Amino acid sequence: MKEKASNPFYRLVSPGSIPYEVGAYGSGMMRLFVEIEYRDGRLSIVGVEGPKSNGDCKGGCGQVGISIDIQPNAEEGWDAGKVGKLRMVWDRWHLNDMRAGCKHQRKAWNTQAPIEVVSYRLSREGWELKKEAEKEAFAAAREGRDAGLSDTGKALLAKDVLLPAYSPPDADSPLSGLCEVEKRETKAAGWVYPSEHPDGLLMKPCEVCGYKYGSAWLKEPVPSAVLGFLRRLKDTNYHYAWAKRG
Repeated sequence: MKEKASNPFYRLVSPGSIPYEVGAYGSGMMRLFVEIEYRDGRLSIVGVEGPKSNGDCKGGCGQVGISIDIQPNAEEGWDAGKVGKLRMVWDRWHLNDMRAGCKHQRKAWNTQAPIEVVSYRLSREGWELKKEAEKEAFAAAREGRDAGLSDTGKALLAKDVLLPAYSPPDADSPLSGLCEVEKRETKAAGWVYPSEHPDGLLMKPCEVCGYKYGSAWLKEPVPSAVLGFLRRLKDTNYHYAWAKRG
């Protein structure tokens, strides 16, 4: 039977237990709960590790994922295969209405590819030369004459010289030798503009439809097979005080 986007459902499941540290006394096991809600075509999956009655928890909550060392809750029909499928669905389909890319980009682009983004700034020598150029330009303006600045001086007084630069000046640039590395960051390609790195994908247009990656949140329909799997999950017999329960 094909699942319809108009059929909302809620599940509270407990796929298993995971280990946690208990101070200096060793380790224990805490139960993992997963809340699954599908409404108006939007799938939300969140977890809580070892919830307490006061609203706190022993582990994390939210996008905790499913630990690889989880012990499946066999009592309620969970095994390694079923847990692994839930993990895959969670990773792939959570918040399916907040996709940064179109269907072509999601299929062809690796938006998680790591990219090292290097930004550059003026060196101390560059700042000193910039101050000298500013001083000379002001003096020339007061005296009504041409400042006669060098190409380097003119480049240092350009409005964009203080903006982040993502490539050093080449050997032919008037600013050659006057910049230094300000920061190195490793980011996912989907969070990097092409102006920051040639492999950056943020706001890059799709080759097929022209949609610019990251310019809006798009909805990707959840496959009926995925919805069917989630809908067939049985609510756990274990509950905690602050669970939504539908």
